[in-house]
Amino acid sequence: MQMKISEYKNLTKKRGLGEEDKLHKQFAQELRCIERFKPLNCIRWTYLPFGEKRSYLTASLLKSKGMKRGYPDFWFVIENMGFAKNIFIEFKTESKTSKQSPEQKEFEKSCSLANEVYYIARSVEYALEILKAYHII
Repeated sequence: MQMKISEYKNLTKKRGLGEEDKLHKQFAQELRCIERFKPLNCIRWTYLPFGEKRSYLTASLLKSKGMKRGYPDFWFVIENMGFAKNIFIEFKTESKTSKQSPEQKEFEKSCSLANEVYYIARSVEYALEILKAYHII
């Protein structure tokens, strides 16, 4: 069945940045500023866009490619005694409604089983403190 252009426009409507989106952006900007002067002391880091707001068409396509729910916002890989160690940071706002989803709680639980670390950061400053504790910055 072919979709009408008006229906497609409704599915791809742009949305503004939410409070968590602003935290993500500010944190990434801080990291890029730090990297201008000195590389981060990690093997790699990235933002994981699993929870982003997107059109239904894009969401359906990503799900069909294997994207799963519950993954945290940022992922850092560090070297720890000759082995790679994963550090995950999930941002949540100070709002009472900003809670982990059941899938996020399950991901956090799996991290403890796999000897990985998972943090919930409610501010950019706290997330930077986490990275300082692991000597990433």
